[in-house]
Amino acid sequence: MSKLTVKRPPKPTQDAGTKRHALPHTGNGGHWEGLFSWAHLGMVVLWLVCWWGWSYWGFGAVYVILSMMYGMFSNLGTRKAGEMSAYSV
Repeated sequence: MSKLTVKRPPKPTQDAGTKRHALPHTGNGGHWEGLFSWAHLGMVVLWLVCWWGWSYWGFGAVYVILSMMYGMFSNLGTRKAGEMSAYSV
């Protein structure tokens, strides 16, 4: 029988001036950088407060549906001149 060896990838090296943090979105260019911010947290808190208010008056489901419709229509985007549609084959 031959001996099976596992080749491990090399450990990443750190530059003298860089320090790795535990969370990937702390400014090191990680995968999550730019995804979360205080502005996003504020918008989520504002949405939850408004939802609570609408729910207090009995219209919580209506608020969620209207919020979803707003989210869909505000993120449709536009095509550039000459760009084909996603439905063009």
